[in-house]
Amino acid sequence: MESIETYIRTRFPQSRAQFINLGLPSETVSGLSEPGHAGGAFPRPDLHERLERVLEKARPDLIVACYGMNDGIYHPFNEDRFQKFQAGIRRLRESAAAAGAKVVHITPPTFDPTPLKGRTLPPGLPEYRSPFEGYNEVLDRYSEWLINQRSQGWEVVDAHGPMNRFLAEHRRSDPNFILARDGVHANSQGHWLIAREILRHVGAPDEIVSSDSPDAVVNACPRGPRCSSWFGNASVCSRTPG
Repeated sequence: MESIETYIRTRFPQSRAQFINLGLPSETVSGLSEPGHAGGAFPRPDLHERLERVLEKARPDLIVACYGMNDGIYHPFNEDRFQKFQAGIRRLRESAAAAGAKVVHITPPTFDPTPLKGRTLPPGLPEYRSPFEGYNEVLDRYSEWLINQRSQGWEVVDAHGPMNRFLAEHRRSDPNFILARDGVHANSQGHWLIAREILRHVGAPDEIVSSDSPDAVVNACPRGPRCSSWFGNASVCSRTPG
């Protein structure tokens, strides 16, 4: 979110847009949870338990939703779980529409088993208290389904495919290259790859969306060095146009 807010603040300094991060760790849109989640202390949170309250209090115009990583609950692909993910996404859209909010979907980030060597599990087990080693293939299918909904008029930004390709490309020269230390939660490079695809979607110039570094957002600012001042966590232009 930081890079995206930086882009908006530096290009449109008179914008009154507010960016509110209302993501919740471990949450699903499917309502599913795996055995032993959080050491057995509690199941994964379900978005739909809180969504109406969030919509009522935040009253958003636009929701950027990235679900899927937790929705397959780190198991091998299963059609029932897949359908629950689809139903949860549609329910999110229905609730948002009723509240007058538009939804932009982001495909889930890449799951990488490499940094989890020795801590993933093979297919064919009755339950998974550690991630399935091929879980990224599950996310491939979830991402493909989301992308296919573009034909229904949905706005869908694909972060999963570009992250897969970026990881594969860098892994060829550096077998230890990672985008997530735990295979799930993206590092700063991974976050930029996600933000870059969102910026591409909103029409950011090529000098930004062709860069592998978030520094491009500030470096390409039309006001040059004046974009180096900071406001909160996002750099902003120090002057309004003119």
